[in-house]
Amino acid sequence: MVLAGIKVLRRQGKSVVTTIFVLTVLVAKAFCRAPVSSEAAALFWRLNKLVAQGRHDAARQLAQDNAKTAMKVWADLLFDQLEDALDEGAAPLSPHAEEVQRLLSDLFPDACPAELADWVRTKAFERRPPPPAPTPVTEAVQRFLTAYRSPSNEQIARWREAIQKCAALGTELGLAFSLHRLALAERTEGSLSLAHAYASQAATLLDRWQHSAKLPCFLNTLGVLALQLGDYREAEKLLLDGLKQAEAIGSRRWQIACLNNLSILYTRTRNYEEALRRAMRATELVSERDSPRLRVGVWANLGNIYRRLGNFEQALHYLKEAAALAQSSGDRALQAEVLHLLGTAMRDKGDTEGALKTLQQDLQIWQQLGSTLRQIEVLNDLGDTLAKTERFQEARNYFEQAFQIAEATKHLPSRALALLNLGAIYDELGDHERSLAFSRQALSLWQSIDDPWFIALCWANIGEAYRHLGDKVKGDRRERLWGQALDAYWQSVRLIERLQRRAGPSVLRAEFLQTAIEPFHRLVDLLAQMGRVEEALEVAERARAQALLSALQSAPPPTETLLTDAERKVYRQLQQQIAALEGQIVAEAGRGEQDERRLQDLRQALEAARAEMERLQDAARLRQVGLPMGQETREPVLPTLLRRLPSDLAILSYVVTKRRTWLFVIARSGQRWQVTAHSIPVTATTLTEDVLWLRESILKRRSIAITARRLYELLIAPAEARLWGKRRMCIVPDGLLYSLPFQALIDRSDNYLLERWVIAYAPSLRWLALQPPTSSVRPQLRWTGLGIAHWRPPLPSLPFVRQELSEIGKLLGKERGSTIRTFLDAQATKAKAKEALRTSRWVHFATHALLEPERAFYSRLLLAPDGDDALRAYEVLEMGRLTAELVVLSACDTGQGRIVQGEGLLGLAWAFWAGGVRTLVASQWRVNDASAAFLMRHFYRYLLKGLPPSDALRNAQLATLRHPLYAHPFFWAPFALWARNL
Repeated sequence: MVLAGIKVLRRQGKSVVTTIFVLTVLVAKAFCRAPVSSEAAALFWRLNKLVAQGRHDAARQLAQDNAKTAMKVWADLLFDQLEDALDEGAAPLSPHAEEVQRLLSDLFPDACPAELADWVRTKAFERRPPPPAPTPVTEAVQRFLTAYRSPSNEQIARWREAIQKCAALGTELGLAFSLHRLALAERTEGSLSLAHAYASQAATLLDRWQHSAKLPCFLNTLGVLALQLGDYREAEKLLLDGLKQAEAIGSRRWQIACLNNLSILYTRTRNYEEALRRAMRATELVSERDSPRLRVGVWANLGNIYRRLGNFEQALHYLKEAAALAQSSGDRALQAEVLHLLGTAMRDKGDTEGALKTLQQDLQIWQQLGSTLRQIEVLNDLGDTLAKTERFQEARNYFEQAFQIAEATKHLPSRALALLNLGAIYDELGDHERSLAFSRQALSLWQSIDDPWFIALCWANIGEAYRHLGDKVKGDRRERLWGQALDAYWQSVRLIERLQRRAGPSVLRAEFLQTAIEPFHRLVDLLAQMGRVEEALEVAERARAQALLSALQSAPPPTETLLTDAERKVYRQLQQQIAALEGQIVAEAGRGEQDERRLQDLRQALEAARAEMERLQDAARLRQVGLPMGQETREPVLPTLLRRLPSDLAILSYVVTKRRTWLFVIARSGQRWQVTAHSIPVTATTLTEDVLWLRESILKRRSIAITARRLYELLIAPAEARLWGKRRMCIVPDGLLYSLPFQALIDRSDNYLLERWVIAYAPSLRWLALQPPTSSVRPQLRWTGLGIAHWRPPLPSLPFVRQELSEIGKLLGKERGSTIRTFLDAQATKAKAKEALRTSRWVHFATHALLEPERAFYSRLLLAPDGDDALRAYEVLEMGRLTAELVVLSACDTGQGRIVQGEGLLGLAWAFWAGGVRTLVASQWRVNDASAAFLMRHFYRYLLKGLPPSDALRNAQLATLRHPLYAHPFFWAPFALWARNL
């Protein structure tokens, strides 16, 4: 491993490179005037080998022949012991280091006093002063201890004094440890570039001594500094090297630290799956024996990941545990770190006042401790919290404070973030010219840092400023300003698309679904307002396509069965190539004299091979749902779609944005298809409240008339003229509209939508336009039913499941030549379920479902209680092309996977679509056992009459609606039909 010199931050630009270079020269001149060589290290390892072999006479002779260097070796070993004693993590240079030190004390008692070594080794320095014999080594040790014990505001000056003493003495390890601790002190003060320079010098000295026991600590420090400076590639490399070194020497402590910081890094780069994996590994290693700081760091980081994933209950659970432990430790900096994460979790959960109180308490601690970078971070979060509640003036004050401090520190990422926030807040305040100026400055800085995510956000803010400036004028000037807004929005959208494709299967997934869709929405909004309706709809479809890719990429990698023969051959070659490259990298890294160029080439080849394997996996996933790879996912969808649609159908496609909702209607007018756009003056927040209220009213079997009529007026009435004469309606929802049972809305004549139209759903227009390859296998059976009437507590029994499957089986059994099978309870195994999906035309599941909101493809249908009791969504994906044409999920909540912007409906439903099932009937809430059995009997009766599944479901729901016991929507409205064939 080569750590010589300063590892210049690639993203910081020329001025910072020059600064770090100058700092390096200053460090070398000020503190390394004595010639620094590896003579002492080389002599130690020769002595160590002789002592290990029991050749003590030869060792004494070697030391006497090199007396001057041997005395430096003794001093280096003394500082190594001192660092161990202070750090409470014994990591000696060698198992024989103490024996070598005693040998040198015997040979040179005046220069290498044994009593001083005993004073350090036994930690006697905590109880009494050093031995009376004054030596230069004693003075250097005392300066080191003085610096260690000094208050935080004096540490930098005291460590500089210790460094001067160590440099004059010529002790390389003493100098390395002093430089490392000075780097930590500078980092606390916010001088990251200077800290990086010192830490790099320290690591270089340590590397000369081949001190593998302490190298993980130094690599971890360098990795954290690179992370804080924004050089994520360098941070990842350093932390992975540190983890590898820690594993090699069996250091659990530094494994935990490196894992935790890798997790923080992956959280910063929005690779949440990898972040969670590293964090969980750290939690497995940490124990009560570890220091409070280490334990707090692990719990707090895990809480922060869950916050970023939107799982606030889990987040607050871990963060509150971390906060209590930090409080009991008495470490104020540690308390402040956890308070910051706790405050942001409260903010994201919606507890604004709790978040503000916690963050202000956090800010006070950092102000008292004098940490400028931490103050900037908290000030930005305070501003963001206030902005989310539209307290824009207060938010601006915090953002301006953050910017002023950032300007003084010259820390580029902090300045860039403050400028980005100021650009956004001035737009909200109506000062669009100033917003534009700040956003342009932020763009310039983020471009110099080379962070495409923040560059995309800057372009979105610039577009917003131009758009609002255009709103204030008319004529040609408005067109020009709106044109500039469109250009900026497109810059943002294309960057996000490119970033997602480039980043691989994990990066940006959660971030896109929550935040990165906003530039798409802004572009849709402006295009629609300008009357460019079809362009607006195509942009909305591009957003859905990106969310589709995100959804598919969250699944485990597909098995080889999903690959073509040619792909499978390449895939296996890549597996072999990756294994070989990994072995070569380990071998090269373990060599004493490494070829750094070869290591770099090997790592680049490994990265390319892994990227190609991920590309093959993505291709297999996309092929499952009929989507091509790459550029084609952004090709216009309307030309293909319009050729396939029947004339009696109208498609209602929704886009829910923060400011308004757009309804796009696609329907034939005479001989032509037309696309119209309707602006609905309802925000995402208001719409969410109405939808949740309606669902709650349905589940509690209350009257829904007022809310159902209101939602009809908002969501359907604008399209009434286009719906005239249409028999069928296909709804493409967005956001929370995936959980809205449109069939239960009430029109102006007090009719349910179900009573007027045949209603089907689709996740996107592209889904309707592109057909998946059909299965080459003909179904052997007409129908297979699988049901679990009794499962383990706490899940309730489903006593009508037996009746439901029995009556459907009897009904279908009357059909001549009809082949049916029924599996109940212990017989309804996962193996039988998979077999049914491969052999049956229709497959019916009547059982409980358990959903995983954050890991949708781990959602599962519960099957035989005594065996492998679940069919997981990713296992359905791994089956490849299914034979089943229709799948019915007559279970609890089977349709409600994670609801997000874009594709929205994930989980089990998504897995069956991806397998090629053309029609899926799924429940939107926990169904009533008896009414579900009644409805399903009618559904299959109408299927046997030759009705399409959408008509069959509508007639079955109407029959249930007319039943005196089941008239409330709770009983008939939960089932929704998702179909490709319209």
